[in-house]
Amino acid sequence: MTTIFLACLIAIYSVSVSTTAFGTTTKESTRKTVFKTGTIDTASEQDFLNRTNALRASLGLGSLRVNNELLAKARAWSQTQASSGTIFHSTLTNGVTQNWYRLGENVGMGPASPAIHDALVRSPRHYENLVDPGFSDVGIGVIREGNTIYVTQVFMEFMPESTPAPTPAPQTQTAQQNTPAVAASVAPTPVAASVPLKTASPELSAVIERISILEA
Repeated sequence: MTTIFLACLIAIYSVSVSTTAFGTTTKESTRKTVFKTGTIDTASEQDFLNRTNALRASLGLGSLRVNNELLAKARAWSQTQASSGTIFHSTLTNGVTQNWYRLGENVGMGPASPAIHDALVRSPRHYENLVDPGFSDVGIGVIREGNTIYVTQVFMEFMPESTPAPTPAPQTQTAQQNTPAVAASVAPTPVAASVPLKTASPELSAVIERISILEA
């Protein structure tokens, strides 16, 4: 009978982490191990990634991309587990310097990646990490020690980018301000109406009238 061991952990940005002047303190920091050096199993790492992204695709979710910082953390932690001969969780924030919002971690050990992946899928808590729509990046580290592989899967969601405050729209100008200036129509200067000739005396008027008749 194949024996597979799993453990799951998730952290949110708001989680409190116990720290001292000497750094973060955890149970793992006091664990005594006899160090054994395993080998990185890149084929199993790729197999875990392919199976996880195929599962996400079947649910209409985006693929996880490999994050080099998470990969380094995952490989180092898998080596720590292999050296101990058992699985246990890391301190999720250790080794992550990026602007993260949420972190998740699955760890497991067993004979091969397909069997461990199937066990992860059947476990509700591990499955949640695998198909969490918020996670975009992952680091999957696999260390082989003899006939057993130790896997660490570290998931990350980045801190949402702050949305800049919308620029206020300019105040609406009045119709008079928006309408192009048009010169006011100016009435043409009226031409002086002809003024009847005025004479000094009726006699002179009679003379002028006769002259006008003769010139006609």
